[in-house]
Amino acid sequence: MDRHRPRPGHPHGRRSLQRIRTGELTPSGRRRGRLAEVPPKTAGSIRRIALPGVLVDALDVHRQQQGTERQAASFRGDDDLVFTSSIGTWPEPQNVYKAWHDLCERAGVRRCRPHDLRHTAASILLLQGADMRVVMDVLGHTRMSTTSDLYTHVLHEVRVDAAQRMDTFIRGLDHAQEPE
Repeated sequence: MDRHRPRPGHPHGRRSLQRIRTGELTPSGRRRGRLAEVPPKTAGSIRRIALPGVLVDALDVHRQQQGTERQAASFRGDDDLVFTSSIGTWPEPQNVYKAWHDLCERAGVRRCRPHDLRHTAASILLLQGADMRVVMDVLGHTRMSTTSDLYTHVLHEVRVDAAQRMDTFIRGLDHAQEPE
């Protein structure tokens, strides 16, 4: 495997996308902009993340389909991009939002921003018993307080679950010591 590429299941991002405003105005008077690759916000943003196997499998299927589409189109685009426009370039953010909202509607779920999936993932990890430090690392937070402040509501549910588990354990001890 190429030493510059992440291992399967442990991707990392080295680039971010940002709209750079230009001096040119649109017919409505807004400033035009162009999408540009920029370095991530912080050095800590460049990190490996572990992905669930099911997601790695889905990304593998996506990559194969993408390769087939690129060959058929005779246009290569940027091979390092995971998600692209129909011509192999960075997708326009408004198109990503539209596709995401269409997907939410087809799935019959509440419409939300793609960024909200970060919060959903963190909440699920905490409810599944993941350590706060692990969740902090997954989210790329540099301070534990940032993570705990954002997920206090989930922590209450985790504490209630922990109390119920302790109750079950203690009650099991009482029954284990009863004479037969």
